[in-house]
Amino acid sequence: MYPERRYLNDERLDFETLAQITFEKPNTEVLRGIPLAVESARIGGTMTTVMNAANEYAVEKFLKKSVTFLQIYGMIVYAMEQHTVIETPTLEDILETEKWTYRTLDEKFGE
Repeated sequence: MYPERRYLNDERLDFETLAQITFEKPNTEVLRGIPLAVESARIGGTMTTVMNAANEYAVEKFLKKSVTFLQIYGMIVYAMEQHTVIETPTLEDILETEKWTYRTLDEKFGE
């Protein structure tokens, strides 16, 4: 969302009034975004930008009911597979990588 920020209209989580949080091991067979995020971090460089931008793109499509929830992961994988990593990116590289990701996904999955 750079350079503009989108703010949520909902109430913020208040940790001072929160009585309990329970964590469970996620089902990474269904929730494949977790291993994809770990893989992008392992690869490093601009791959984390691609993973994040592809996720934003795919989730927007999902919210518009253009794709199913599970199709989100295929879009992320596609973008990650198409990308040539810049190992030590500048801010300009990161911003261009974000744009590249949106263009690449639009060419493949655009309406």
